[in-house]
Amino acid sequence: MPCTFKYPPGHQITTVYWIKSLDNLDDDLSKHPEYNKRIEYLTYKWHNCTLKLSDVQKKDAHKYYVRIITNITDGKWVDKKGMTLNVTDLQVESPESVKEGDSVNLTCKSTCNLTDRARFTWWKNTQSLTETNSKLLLQSVRREDAGRYSCAVHGHNFTSHVYLNVTYPPEKVSVSMSGSGEIVLGDSVTLTCSSDSNPPAHIYTWFKVNESSSVGSGQNYSISNFNSSHSGRFYCEAQNEHGSQRSAALSVSVAGGKHAVWLKKQRSVNIREKQHVDLCDNIDVVRLSSEDVYINNPAVREESHDVNSSEDLYKDLDKKYMSSDDVYNLPAHVHTDDDIYANVDAV
Repeated sequence: MPCTFKYPPGHQITTVYWIKSLDNLDDDLSKHPEYNKRIEYLTYKWHNCTLKLSDVQKKDAHKYYVRIITNITDGKWVDKKGMTLNVTDLQVESPESVKEGDSVNLTCKSTCNLTDRARFTWWKNTQSLTETNSKLLLQSVRREDAGRYSCAVHGHNFTSHVYLNVTYPPEKVSVSMSGSGEIVLGDSVTLTCSSDSNPPAHIYTWFKVNESSSVGSGQNYSISNFNSSHSGRFYCEAQNEHGSQRSAALSVSVAGGKHAVWLKKQRSVNIREKQHVDLCDNIDVVRLSSEDVYINNPAVREESHDVNSSEDLYKDLDKKYMSSDDVYNLPAHVHTDDDIYANVDAV
């Protein structure tokens, strides 16, 4: 903003600065945080009071006054007429977000006095669009339409931009399981629900097939000390403000499938020292075979020839959970019972 001045003989200029209000004559703009890096006083030879303002913004539109101070006590002046700065701008008007499938108008507005023949240029990100009017219509918006839209007016060297956010409900909802996917009894299992949505899903609900109510909530669902009673098919539902979607069910079970057995049996045998030991007290057994009785019990393995009767080791086994291989691995004298085969669980 150009400015020049003259002053009476006998005075010496000590300070020249600009203010925004006549109510505060000492409020030097160059000392304001919002101006101090953008303002410069061109006081060449003390006759020039020009103000240079860089990076002009819409909020800079205001009336400004120049203040001149000399070495004489009464030698202080202010230009009360002031100088008004009008700032023209270009702005893209758009809703903050739009739902997928809706239509939206982007409008390029300017405070300049534009003619009806004014031509506009539009870009999406860095790609030029064919539209030359002040309005850009996007019909049936897709998520791919999200991005930064800019406009400019021919003959002017400034542009404006806005980011278009396209929202949509959860899609591609899926369930994954941590680890290798093979579960053994006693493991901790964590299931994770994933989805594609904007905004991100904020409600996750977990279900187990054939159960009437939900079994958990949150993006992760954990089961500690997994056993056969936890086995089943699990699925999740992801939800945001625009809708929800359920995943396909994921089957989760212990390794061994039908052969997984939670066996709790107590059987006491007399060994040489006449001590009693529990062969299988609270042992989690998967596919227990006849060899397991000997191999997995040190007391029996060490002094097996002193056991009262080898048949005692088998007569209390729950044969209905054995596979055909387990039955054939039993000693021959046990095979005489027809009920062993009658209760075999077919695989």
